[in-house]
Amino acid sequence: MTNLSLSARRKDILKTIVEEYTNFAIPVPSSIIKHRNGDLISSATIRSEMSVLEDSGYIIRKHSSAGCLPTAKGYRFYVEFASTNVPSVADLDITIRGLMKDSDQHVEGWTRAGAEILSNLSGNLGLATVPTVASLRVRNFHLVYLNVNLFVMVLVFDAAYVYKELISLPDPVTIEDIDDLVSRLNVFFASSPINDIDSFLVNESIFEQQILQSINRAKSHHYRMFNNGFAEGLRYLLAQPEFSNGSNIIALVEAVESGRLLQMISGINLIPGEIKVIIGDENNDDTFKPMGMVLAGYGFPETISGIIGIIGPMRMHYHATMSMVAYLSSVMSELIYEL
Repeated sequence: MTNLSLSARRKDILKTIVEEYTNFAIPVPSSIIKHRNGDLISSATIRSEMSVLEDSGYIIRKHSSAGCLPTAKGYRFYVEFASTNVPSVADLDITIRGLMKDSDQHVEGWTRAGAEILSNLSGNLGLATVPTVASLRVRNFHLVYLNVNLFVMVLVFDAAYVYKELISLPDPVTIEDIDDLVSRLNVFFASSPINDIDSFLVNESIFEQQILQSINRAKSHHYRMFNNGFAEGLRYLLAQPEFSNGSNIIALVEAVESGRLLQMISGINLIPGEIKVIIGDENNDDTFKPMGMVLAGYGFPETISGIIGIIGPMRMHYHATMSMVAYLSSVMSELIYEL
């Protein structure tokens, strides 16, 4: 039986089951469904329809007279086809923008703030990957002169990331040498990504060779640093009833603390503005098969992008969560635009 073959009555019953179980985390008996439908459907009819939904894989029951709970298939139907009233996230605009403004004014700062906001608003695990650029570019290159043997290299990347390195030379260099190299490198970076730095022609001076080595270290550091993100609010997730018996806790904590979760999320192809809902067995990682994920891309296509999202038990308020994640995605895209 396909989703679209469900009768209107069965759709309404399934919608009631999903919403009741999401709100209260206890199996839903037929009496609740009867009450929610204004006692217009007989108990026998409800039980019969529940049997059809169970046979079709939308719900599960321990026995025929027990309460039921939705399966991943039931939640998927609800996400795709059920209409629901979702509170406007715009009401949180001032709160969200205020929290982002109070965060450290750099990419890492507001990426962490985004994960914290999602966690606090949803009561689940919030996550945000640091945005990465499709082609890593240097916005500005500086050498700050300290003395004839010592200076600081400063690279300002797109996305407002700044790399600094103290460089000590065995032989003195003049301010003229420094200014000449800075000028040539800024001309190079104006038209070429940092990945092409090895094609930059240098003379055989130790000074220029050492600068290029430092630039390559900056490039490697950037990719290591920006291939990560933040997962906040694990305590909220572990407080959910689904974890009350201790099941799956060790595997979940390991996935978060080892960075495996963020690595998995970073590997998902999401264009900015796109929302993806992953439910139950749709997760490739066994650790997250009992859970649901709502993810969204942010940034600008083919330029710079990251992913934000919320992970919770499969019993999640999906439509409200989708609205929340979509809204924060737009705010974070605006922040990138303003860089």
